[in-house]
Amino acid sequence: MYSNVNQETYEYQLYSLAEEDVFAPKTIIDQVKTDEKREEAAESVAPVYTYNEETKRKSHKLYSIRV
Repeated sequence: MYSNVNQETYEYQLYSLAEEDVFAPKTIIDQVKTDEKREEAAESVAPVYTYNEETKRKSHKLYSIRV
């Protein structure tokens, strides 16, 4: 719990380069916005798989094992 109270501080000037990676002490997720963006991304992607009965028939014929 102490780490939540005593957080590390940095002394950087505007437009200066950080000497090390700086991470936020806490990650906050906007779940509503995340869900909206996820839905937008899903809608923007074309279907990857298109069912084709002819392809199914050919593959079954090609891979059928006769005993």
